[in-house]
Amino acid sequence: MLDQDDYLNRAIGAGVGYATYNVAQKMTKKYVRQPYAKVVMKPLKHGFNSSEKGTIKNAVLQAFDGIGLKNRGVVLNNVTTENVQKINTEFNKKIMQIIENMLHKLGYSEKMITLQKATVDRIMKKDKNIFKALQIAADGENAFYHPFSKTININLNKMPAAAFHEMGHALNNTDKYTRILAYGRHPLAMLVPPLILAVGLLKNKKQEGEAPKDNLDKTGDFIKNNAGKLTFAALVPTIAEEGLASVRGSKMAKPLLSKELLKNFNNCHLRALSTYVLGATMVALSVRLAIAVRDAIMTNKNKEAQV
Repeated sequence: MLDQDDYLNRAIGAGVGYATYNVAQKMTKKYVRQPYAKVVMKPLKHGFNSSEKGTIKNAVLQAFDGIGLKNRGVVLNNVTTENVQKINTEFNKKIMQIIENMLHKLGYSEKMITLQKATVDRIMKKDKNIFKALQIAADGENAFYHPFSKTININLNKMPAAAFHEMGHALNNTDKYTRILAYGRHPLAMLVPPLILAVGLLKNKKQEGEAPKDNLDKTGDFIKNNAGKLTFAALVPTIAEEGLASVRGSKMAKPLLSKELLKNFNNCHLRALSTYVLGATMVALSVRLAIAVRDAIMTNKNKEAQV
């Protein structure tokens, strides 16, 4: 049975461990991941001259018309600083229409649908994340596929090479064979690492020769002892889906681009994929570091109690 001091020590250890995780995440994001991503993304925007960008843009439009994404309801938005506000408004309207259709299918009354739409509208007006993402796309600094609205958002004049990758995402999300991977990556990435971290911070490390009490205790030990590896494994589907999007994008581009242009294009996407590998590694190391700090505190507290 745990005494009051043991509860307090566990709380202190878990708190310091969690703080360590947060600090590690912020520091690696600011000083490792973001600087690396800027270097990697730069060739997608600046690695092609104006003539090559024009060639790639035409290839993108040709590929988009030829692979059947329109028939799947996917829209290609050429986002610029001039039309970003308009696209944002259209995006919000589309989301509202999708929500309304879902509520109709669920059998909600018109009154309830009106109330739900008003609530969603207030939330969307406060949430500026999509508009910020569209502004970044308009500046040619990034591009994204939004699965809920089925829209590819990119500045085709500034960074057309990224469009093939985003079309790959669109195929992954609308293809019955890869849809599970595309939709499953986000829940795994959002839910599993925090659960692994929680187990590692709340569970004491076994003493040498100490056996697990039952299967649940044994499972907890396994998660704690392999927290870094399991965290990375939870992020592998994200890396795999990103890689698959690039492979599909490359296949679309191959018959439309010269060998030299295609080689440059593929190198850009290979470097872009490395940002996800780096991100997964940093999260896994942060989880492992947090648990190590927590265990060090508990070991020190136990030694003090024995003196």
